[in-house]
Amino acid sequence: MDAPTTNPLLAQARAAYAQALQDPAMAARFAGMVHAEVGGQGPQAQQAFAESVLNRAAARGQTLDQVLSGSYFPQLTYDRAARFAADPKVAGQYGGMLGDVLGGSNVANFATGNASGTVGFAGGPQVAAYGGERFGVEGPDQAWAKRLMGGALPQQAPMSMAPQVAQAAPTAVPQPTPQVPAPAQSAAAVNPMQAAMGNPLGAIQALGNLFGSMAPKQQAPQQQAAQPVRRQVNPQSIALAIQAAMQPMNTL
Repeated sequence: MDAPTTNPLLAQARAAYAQALQDPAMAARFAGMVHAEVGGQGPQAQQAFAESVLNRAAARGQTLDQVLSGSYFPQLTYDRAARFAADPKVAGQYGGMLGDVLGGSNVANFATGNASGTVGFAGGPQVAAYGGERFGVEGPDQAWAKRLMGGALPQQAPMSMAPQVAQAAPTAVPQPTPQVPAPAQSAAAVNPMQAAMGNPLGAIQALGNLFGSMAPKQQAPQQQAAQPVRRQVNPQSIALAIQAAMQPMNTL
């Protein structure tokens, strides 16, 4: 991580806590709180948190013991911090960072509090965010931040630091292909025999057509054994013959 920009006014405001942090027990307690709140959110979030704790203490005139107790953090955080404070490795992990914080580093951009999720800063602006943790100037501390900034609050950061996800175009719903009904067949095409029931001549023609379609196809004659060609009966001739036979009966 690059060396953070320092602010002499912040270094002066935090100098009152340098002696308290020389106490190993207090240093371990402070490191335990950093680890409990933002230990897994990266070095910038860790340093910004440490800065915000000392900034809040300076803005409210609190001792280090007071700012590390009270109702600002939930009891679960205090319980976790106590466990981490008992681990010498945790205390040693943040020693160099605390030196930068006492020197006036300003990663937190004058923040006096931290929050997760949608928790706000009692009417104050959010001014930084790292590793999923947000930092802001708490409402009661805005006058202190303005004084250090020369009369203006730090630039407000976006409330949500979550990455923007492009919305996918709506998926086109396939439309069913309209079914075009097949053209209706005539009754004669469906059942030629039924269509010709009222017409004797038509019935005979239909019978002739039916038998004609069932007759085997002629094959080309072979040189070795020539087969006699059977005479095909013409249905039209049969129909004409029957019609001629019925004419004398119709004249009676």
